[in-house]
Amino acid sequence: MRVPVAKVAAAAAICAGAVWLSVAPATAQQQPKTVSAVGSAVFRINRGFTIQFHWAPQTIRVRRGATVTWANRVDPLLPEPHTITIATQPSLPDTLPELVSCGGPGTACAPAAGHFGPNDTVVNPVLNAGPAGLDEVGDSLFLPPPSGGTVPTVSAKITAPAGSVLRYVCAIHPWMQGVIRVREGRHQGA
Repeated sequence: MRVPVAKVAAAAAICAGAVWLSVAPATAQQQPKTVSAVGSAVFRINRGFTIQFHWAPQTIRVRRGATVTWANRVDPLLPEPHTITIATQPSLPDTLPELVSCGGPGTACAPAAGHFGPNDTVVNPVLNAGPAGLDEVGDSLFLPPPSGGTVPTVSAKITAPAGSVLRYVCAIHPWMQGVIRVREGRHQGA
């Protein structure tokens, strides 16, 4: 006996919906947030060279205590590292002179210098200005460059209080800026 395709499709959709409803509450809370460094470069002879690296998505919303993972998915022809460096909004570069000088004393990029030792070796992949976790200005993570087809990642627990807005910058590519909006954790009444 042949079952009409429409009935099979409808039954599959109902089953899939039932499975999704039964596992959604458990997996939604456990599902990690991922932000990717993406982009490539555009090269035009006698016109310019443009690096189009950016964070995708630029803004995320997470519960306090959640873990966020950053993945380095930039074009493998430009295997660049990145940092996730927490900064204040006023200190983030938004002009060309600020972009070029980011890294100097008092700039949003300055704390990331603590990642590097002699000859630009990475001696501190995680910098915490205070307690462990991403929660305050000066916290910074180092995201290694892609190598041999791998997609490097770095993860951190978001420990900032609910209602916080954490802004971050890649100190190596300061036009790469992202936002983390922190909400109350499920176990704390949200």
